[in-house]
Amino acid sequence: MLKAPKPALSPEVSKNVLALPKEKTGWGDWCPSPQAYFRGETYMEDATYHVGFQIFAGANDTEDTHFHQGAEEYIFFMGADPMNIFDFDAEIEMSFGDDPQHMETKLITKPTVVRIPANVWHCPIKFRNMKKPVLFQAAFMSGTWGTIVEREGSKPGNSFFQSSKTYVYMGDNVRFCRFDPKKRCNICGKCFGNIEIKE
Repeated sequence: MLKAPKPALSPEVSKNVLALPKEKTGWGDWCPSPQAYFRGETYMEDATYHVGFQIFAGANDTEDTHFHQGAEEYIFFMGADPMNIFDFDAEIEMSFGDDPQHMETKLITKPTVVRIPANVWHCPIKFRNMKKPVLFQAAFMSGTWGTIVEREGSKPGNSFFQSSKTYVYMGDNVRFCRFDPKKRCNICGKCFGNIEIKE
């Protein structure tokens, strides 16, 4: 045990050390609160990494079908027991494809890591048959997390560029809390309402 007081960190070092903040969520029983995240540049200047540490304890559907431009993502599914991440008893479906209309689904039944290259459409992720909690970790290889989703409808303009689809960017750098417009959205779940399970 240290008896002498620790010296203060220099500004150069202290800007690279962060005690993970507790983030309260409002998703419901399937997502215990608080959760922990490292939100890249939102939390640490010049960071090039973004990751969450979430425990999912019940069935749910996460994420709209989307892709990430210019950065890849690694998604981990592990048992929630830190002494044995291989203690895993759940079924998870995850979809991938060239576009939202042409997706393939992978069934995950054991601890797994999924690499999502930049610009590959993926999700939803459907957590089913959750007999034991799962540690879900999405590690994004950029300091600013962002997705591009497809929506129906087009914007008026030159007929050459008109389409029946519109593509929308959502990310840490543009999304703010609906309850506190000065605060960045941390996807706490309060404004999402009840998440319906889609079969």
